[in-house]
Amino acid sequence: MMVKYKSLSFLVDSEYRVGDDGSVWSRKYGSWRRLKPAPVDEWGHLSQPLQRNGKGVSFLVHHLVLMAFIGPRPSKQQCRHLNGRGWDNRLHNLCWGTPAEDAEDKRRHGTLLTGSQIAGAKMTAGKVKQLCLLWLTGCYLIKGLALKFNVTEGNVRAILYGRSWLTVTNSIGFKHPKPGQIGGDHCSKVFRNGRH
Repeated sequence: MMVKYKSLSFLVDSEYRVGDDGSVWSRKYGSWRRLKPAPVDEWGHLSQPLQRNGKGVSFLVHHLVLMAFIGPRPSKQQCRHLNGRGWDNRLHNLCWGTPAEDAEDKRRHGTLLTGSQIAGAKMTAGKVKQLCLLWLTGCYLIKGLALKFNVTEGNVRAILYGRSWLTVTNSIGFKHPKPGQIGGDHCSKVFRNGRH
């Protein structure tokens, strides 16, 4: 199948083009030559420096392909790599989509980072289990758990209400309280009900 090319003159100087195979080309020095983009992150996304009005500007290759062949990025949308390979910038592997669609793609092909895989995560599956078990003793308030695990009270609530770490909390059979059921006197309620 023949590669189709589109000019990038709508974005940068006229001596650049992009192929539907994800290639980026320049004829700045005479004949067309293929440029070599560089990886910019752990997913293999590729960036290509180009010239605009005599100044260097870097672009993600997947954005160049979509803008040239599909059109400008719609508001609140991002590029989706349908096969999960960030370096595969062929047009048939790319489309604009919502963050939710992109997250679903990542979930489907196993590249969605969750829990302790996320850079800077303070919690691990083991710590989440420990937090839930400590909560069930009835002797810790949200503030105390936040201090103990060095996270925010919002993080603790997200775990207890099932908004984060759901697979871990479900794996231990943790029953998530409904919003509003968590009060400041949780410990005394537990003792009054004879659960301790």
